[in-house]
Amino acid sequence: MYRIEQIYDAELKDKYTKFQAVPDSELQQHEEYQRNLETFLEEWNEAGIAKLARHVVHRKATLSFLESRLRVKEDGKYHLENAVHRIIFPLKTTSDDVPYDRMNLWIIDEKLAYHQYLASDLELRSMDGSGVHTDSPSRPDLAIFNAPSAFVDGGPPFGSVVLVEFKRPTRNDYDSEENPIIQLYDYVREIKAGSKKDHHGRPINVAQHTPFYGYIVCDITSKLRMQAENAQLTETPDSNGYFGYNSNVGIYIEVISFDKLVGDAGQRNRFLFDTLGLPGA
Repeated sequence: MYRIEQIYDAELKDKYTKFQAVPDSELQQHEEYQRNLETFLEEWNEAGIAKLARHVVHRKATLSFLESRLRVKEDGKYHLENAVHRIIFPLKTTSDDVPYDRMNLWIIDEKLAYHQYLASDLELRSMDGSGVHTDSPSRPDLAIFNAPSAFVDGGPPFGSVVLVEFKRPTRNDYDSEENPIIQLYDYVREIKAGSKKDHHGRPINVAQHTPFYGYIVCDITSKLRMQAENAQLTETPDSNGYFGYNSNVGIYIEVISFDKLVGDAGQRNRFLFDTLGLPGA
């Protein structure tokens, strides 16, 4: 079926190229051309609708699979955070290695798909594609570097940085060394302490005003709630998360519960799910 679809798509693209090559002066002169164009547009639209439907079904199935990873296993234990992480993005890879259709960043935020460089479960010192040079062995779950809004000679290597940390479902044993909020603060400091190089190979310091955004995806357990309050984060109205900005470190943080993560992603796609009549939509 995949090979048939590829052949069909190639035929449609060939037809499209031929239609594009017809001079404007001839567009309205031939009834046969008009009939062929109408037929082509019907086929093109049907093919597009089929691809969109497949895309929507994939999203619904991905959310259902993610929900299954959050439930307790038969042995009474929960999956590790890696089980959640790899659904969002494969581990030990970068955006240079992973095709778009294997990224499920939309579950966290649709905008994350439009990045310049992403590293998943890799040490900061190995993220050469980010443009930052640091000796830090720290390993964020996801480090996402977005392109600057304007390219200026000697300007910043990126416009903003997004850091994501996943935690094991129901985890409640965070100590002072594994406080996920402090982890994000440390990542920001280490990245800012790094440097970049210009096109002449000369070092340039990372701008201290570079915007940083952090997501902590976890269950809101009592220990996590205490750490969020100690960091003076604000509880969301639905009590399923926290948010706040640390002006000293320079990072905006969102703590998102797994239930909120799945629920919000489902709501954002609700219209598409309902349109296709998917079960449980």
